[in-house]
Amino acid sequence: MATRPAAGLRQDMPQDALALAVAAEKIFQDRWHMADTNNLITVSVNVDITPTSLQAVVENAKQSVGRDEKGIYRVDTAVWLGNVISDFLKLHDFETYAKNLRPK
Repeated sequence: MATRPAAGLRQDMPQDALALAVAAEKIFQDRWHMADTNNLITVSVNVDITPTSLQAVVENAKQSVGRDEKGIYRVDTAVWLGNVISDFLKLHDFETYAKNLRPK
């Protein structure tokens, strides 16, 4: 699987947030090797979440990869968050939910 771009990261973010690219994709690669992987597309959207949720995702990402020899966390938290949301959507059968939506 190709590494996705670090969407949403800005140059003025803290160094540990900017340096976070390689490990998250490697960690999540195994999860994505499923029979329906070829039927997935990547969609970039804005999602509203609470600051507490974002903080929890960042902390979990850091704990999962740990610090490198320079003491830096090498995980792209934007990619990590995208994978967390994708996993949640798969777990809760978003496809069926989307098919059953009706206009209000």
